[in-house]
Amino acid sequence: MSVNDAKQAVRGALGGLASPFQVIAPESVLRNKGLKILSERRTPIFMSLVSAPYDIGFSGGVDSSLILVKLLQRLQQSDRAVIAHTIGWGDALPDIVHARRFVAFLQSTFPRLQTLPRLSHKVSIMSPTEDDQVNSNRITNSDSPRADNYYMLMRAVSPYTNSLVGCDCIDEFAGGYYPHRDPQKLSSYDPTLSMDDNRLRALEHFRSLLTPNHLVVAQANSAAFDIKMVFPYGTAEVMECMSRFSLSELIDDENRKKPIYAIARRNGVSQDVLSRRKYGLVSAFVR
Repeated sequence: MSVNDAKQAVRGALGGLASPFQVIAPESVLRNKGLKILSERRTPIFMSLVSAPYDIGFSGGVDSSLILVKLLQRLQQSDRAVIAHTIGWGDALPDIVHARRFVAFLQSTFPRLQTLPRLSHKVSIMSPTEDDQVNSNRITNSDSPRADNYYMLMRAVSPYTNSLVGCDCIDEFAGGYYPHRDPQKLSSYDPTLSMDDNRLRALEHFRSLLTPNHLVVAQANSAAFDIKMVFPYGTAEVMECMSRFSLSELIDDENRKKPIYAIARRNGVSQDVLSRRKYGLVSAFVR
């Protein structure tokens, strides 16, 4: 699949993601109602789990932990096993440490699941090789000095499944990157503007990168391995819902993606997950 084909596939599969994003409204329309909409059974985020695969890319961060919990809740009466896949360079990698810890928490002490489906955790200890770099660059038509992490994830899960739940997109929708909280770290920072205006600029900056830097790359690599990816956070409905929160309801000086953390707490995600510092899939092979 060419990069252009991947772009078309992203537009076809994810609809509104390829459209221009709305600027966060100055006044919230949803407020607490928004949390209710996002938290209940039939929600923009979790409706796609109705037909979701049983394999999930799991990093042990708040986004994937919340999706894992909701997936397990949906399958409480099922005899199917949910398989969480974690990748990285070694056992000491924070993603692997936290992912193992949260799976153990779910399997032993999680209070909200009375009938827990079988949960399997597959950890792939791997490092990108020269062949991985060549194949990854061929798939995405790039000249990166190392294999893309989406490529490595697809290579890791391909022996086990042909479909995968991905937990991307919510950082862009809800202000989840650390520079959202402190936009002075970005080149777009303008000291003549207010902090809130700079945060709005940061939101637009990261949202503009979502399709070309993440979704297109994920689509190209998943197609190369014949794996279908589902993004529960990656819908136009979630984008619309998040756009109705005020800026301060998403981000402040101390917090990022506040609605997601609130939902995660309500669903029993452990404090160990909620308090960890996380850098997404990009951290899987950073030493």
